[in-house]
Amino acid sequence: MYWHVYNFTVEEPLPDLYVSKVNCDWESKRISFTVKNGGQGSVTEDFAITLYVNGEESKETMCTHDLDANEECNSFFDASDILYGNEVDITIFADSHNDVVEENEDNNRYSITCAPEVDTTPPLFTAGPTVIDVTLNSATITWETDELSNGKVSYGENFGKNSSSASG
Repeated sequence: MYWHVYNFTVEEPLPDLYVSKVNCDWESKRISFTVKNGGQGSVTEDFAITLYVNGEESKETMCTHDLDANEECNSFFDASDILYGNEVDITIFADSHNDVVEENEDNNRYSITCAPEVDTTPPLFTAGPTVIDVTLNSATITWETDELSNGKVSYGENFGKNSSSASG
């Protein structure tokens, strides 16, 4: 009689966290994101999500609920101190403290360049222009527009030729 001994282990399926979406909302000053569990296993512990701005660590939040396979964690960072003026490079790093054992530990970052939206629609007059307080040497010209804007008035004896201008 022969005895055969086989040792084997059954590996539990592992989760695989990755950032599937990042959105920069300049109007509401939010950077929203989605972290998805693309693995077969479940995430049962909280994990950190870190925001990097132009390569520097900026903010952190936690995903505090379990994620089964193909489930998502959706959240956002307040970006009122980030989304103003010029474009910024954003990276969202899921499981940034490496608390979750995953199938793939190298796919947890998502980077995007966030550029401000450019307003290409000119303002529209909502009132005026109106000329008031006319004197021999001056006049006041007023108008209102549907959005904040700068204006320029050209004046002189011959419009376009030897004319002056005022702006504000």
